[in-house]
Amino acid sequence: MLTASRAVTGKSQNSRKTPLHRVRLSRIPRRQATLSLPPPHSESIESLRARYNPAQFAPIREYVTLCLEDEVSDGDAFATRLDTYWTAAGPFAVTLEFGAPQRDGDLVLLPVRGSTASFDELRALLLAPSVATDGVTTRTHRPHLKLVHPRNGRCSDEDFEAITRAALPFSATFRGASLIEQLDGGPWRDVATYD
Repeated sequence: MLTASRAVTGKSQNSRKTPLHRVRLSRIPRRQATLSLPPPHSESIESLRARYNPAQFAPIREYVTLCLEDEVSDGDAFATRLDTYWTAAGPFAVTLEFGAPQRDGDLVLLPVRGSTASFDELRALLLAPSVATDGVTTRTHRPHLKLVHPRNGRCSDEDFEAITRAALPFSATFRGASLIEQLDGGPWRDVATYD
């Protein structure tokens, strides 16, 4: 097993060795581009998240991931592309129709049913420049809303039944995007918002 001296974490070098996965060697931020769920749907979805997955509710509001972490790994360059697109193209509208809750173990999500054309088009526009410059390929990403995240939430059969009764299918139009960032597992914060 790879280990690091405890000196890295501030303990004396005479201490036991610490596995590398327990040592924070840097403060590399996680970033994603997101679409924030608009009212009135945001209130009902946030209420479900607060009740059934408070650990995930606390650090971040509900959103649809527009571009994944590895797709925005160039950080400031991606923010510049988003800003350039927003300035040149102006406001956009992405309409998604969310279906009934689906469960896979402790994961509960609201999948999008029907067309994702406007979502896919926006992703392609934002990621196209990065394909030519850094080898990132635009891949299919199926939009969804997570109600319970298996990383830090649990969903019993009774919880899922209650969620299914409360989370009825709906359609939402997203008119803004955000670039969000998380540092060392803390709360997510907006780096840039485009409304």
